[in-house]
Amino acid sequence: MLNLIKNLSIFVFVFLAFNAQAQLSYGAKVGVRASGIAASSGNPDVNITSIGSYTVGVITERELSKNFSVMGELNATQRGFAFEIIDPVNPKDMIRFEQKINFVDVPLLLKLKCQSSVFGAYIAAGSSLGIATNSEVKASLIIDGEEVETFEEEAELDEETYSSVNIAAVTALGVNFNIGNSKLFLETRMDYGLNSLIKDDQHLPALGIDFSVGLMLPIGK
Repeated sequence: MLNLIKNLSIFVFVFLAFNAQAQLSYGAKVGVRASGIAASSGNPDVNITSIGSYTVGVITERELSKNFSVMGELNATQRGFAFEIIDPVNPKDMIRFEQKINFVDVPLLLKLKCQSSVFGAYIAAGSSLGIATNSEVKASLIIDGEEVETFEEEAELDEETYSSVNIAAVTALGVNFNIGNSKLFLETRMDYGLNSLIKDDQHLPALGIDFSVGLMLPIGK
């Protein structure tokens, strides 16, 4: 699977760089992320919620016209969810379980942008293929709202329970600021899984929203 991601990312980056006459930009980003699944427990004493996680990646962008470009990325992204078993007598007492799955993602997005001499804004949409690399599990005992005992473990992904592939629809909204020849950008992004993260009779896709900051450097004309 990782060989597939490697080959796909090489193809995307080479494809975007193929036309030497096009304006190319390369860059990197880092961000924070809220990740969860589209599910509810149906039990008032069990709460399914999101987790805080991260995303970091490298970017290549090829200009198609003044207002359109295509953007490929290679990202490390963490997905997952948490559920809490709550004491019905004291809601501040609970057991919290977190499942985190680390993915290597290759998004490909079409970008619509408008740019002035100092400031720009853009929207983007496309899809992403992600391959799971490993997982992390955390269990916490919480008494009166305070975490008193914690167990954490990093392990291989349980492929009988969780999907090792994540295919997602992606939308993004961002602004950028010209700093010399480079562009500093701020972006918020949403992704919605098209396949189920959990192997279950129900469709339980991964959901996420990112807030990231990055820098793009132009290469070419």
